[in-house]
Amino acid sequence: MSDTKVSKPLRVPKPFKRPNSKNWGIKVKVRVNGKERQIWRSLDTESEAEARRRAPVVAAAIKAEHHRSKAEKKLASSGAGVDEAALEADLKWWTGIREPSGRPGRFVIPEEHTGAWHAVIDRTLGQPLPVQEGDETERFEPEREAAALKLSGLVEGTRVPVGTHLADYLSENGDFSPSHVSRVRMCVGLLEKWLKENHGEDNLRRLDGRTAEAFLRAHSDGRAVTTVNSYVTALSSYWDWMVRRHWVGGNPWLRLSRKKVSGELNASKRAFKDAELSQLLVAAPEGPLREAMLIGALSGLRMTEIGRLTVGDVRGGKLAVRVSKTRAGVRRFPLHSALMPLVERLASGKTEDAYLIDGLPAPVTGQKQRGYSLSRDFRDLQRAVGTYDRKDGRRQADVDFHSLRRWFATKAEQAGQPPHLISAVLGHAEGRSAMVFNYSDGPLQAQLATVVEAVVLPEGVSVIRP
Repeated sequence: MSDTKVSKPLRVPKPFKRPNSKNWGIKVKVRVNGKERQIWRSLDTESEAEARRRAPVVAAAIKAEHHRSKAEKKLASSGAGVDEAALEADLKWWTGIREPSGRPGRFVIPEEHTGAWHAVIDRTLGQPLPVQEGDETERFEPEREAAALKLSGLVEGTRVPVGTHLADYLSENGDFSPSHVSRVRMCVGLLEKWLKENHGEDNLRRLDGRTAEAFLRAHSDGRAVTTVNSYVTALSSYWDWMVRRHWVGGNPWLRLSRKKVSGELNASKRAFKDAELSQLLVAAPEGPLREAMLIGALSGLRMTEIGRLTVGDVRGGKLAVRVSKTRAGVRRFPLHSALMPLVERLASGKTEDAYLIDGLPAPVTGQKQRGYSLSRDFRDLQRAVGTYDRKDGRRQADVDFHSLRRWFATKAEQAGQPPHLISAVLGHAEGRSAMVFNYSDGPLQAQLATVVEAVVLPEGVSVIRP
């Protein structure tokens, strides 16, 4: 036998037509991750003879594309990926030696370091990918190209994510309320997501007045004017701080607040009538909602203040509010005597840092705080009892969980209690704004106890059911 090796001719797939297709096509077998698969490609002709002529050329092109793709993947996985630690070190070093360019938030590399800077960018980019037909510039592995753009953008200030300076902003303003901090974080997150989806990148350099207006329009549908304006306020305060720190040149959120709609469409918030409150407390089942309603009615606490109460906050016959929406809201006053049995039962067997009311979900993210579910559950109870009062066309009901706080204030005033003492219990600064109270160290606990005890539940309703 001859030892001559006979080479096999290149096997060309036979053209065929798919059902309901006019054009001829071919299938080429390739191996992907060790498994065989077929790639279909149309030959863009209805002529069988022309299809046979085109088949070898198209088959070869498919094979070439497949081999090139494998080569690129091999290069990307050959250990030449982005070194995040080195990238972070480069960013720290170059931001330390860069110089202001004269434009807010923009920087230049000192002339004596430009060669080294270009070398760092080249090192981050890595080796170019194999050239493809039609390439006009060098291509690089996408992860490395993104890393180089990120490094140069952050160092030179041309590509700066919206949230880059957020931590410093919040740190310098440590007296912000938790709700405002949460609002700012939420708004920055919404803006980052919107910029990526609509402009391809999260870059505060893209923020001008028109872009800010487009963002607000996109987030106005289904939201109240006050909600949209809160977005403007939160983002505008962040931008004002960046302007003062020379990170940006201007504030695109100025004068973008929405005008409030006619007050005729707003709810006329009011306190509960005794008969309404009696119906609700009698109908409410034993559990977190009724417990919160009783505490709200006999203390005037806000919904989220109730949700955050711990066992330690109600020890010794006193009620302590340690976190509130305002500075005046942080307060301490005697617990209503009618609440003592309920509080003792709820606190029994718990540690000091345990929540007083069990069963209230704690939100993971966003504006909501522990106790937010009370609003929904209370509305459902109102509808079941028939006390849900919302006029046609209005966005909100005239009475809600906050109306328990209004009821407490109403009953205290009707019992002849001084407004400044009622304000001290409720945590309102306005009622104590007169000069004499600004000089005062505050009322005695005995005075506040008188205010609290002056409020009595409607006739026929008791905290502990018989």
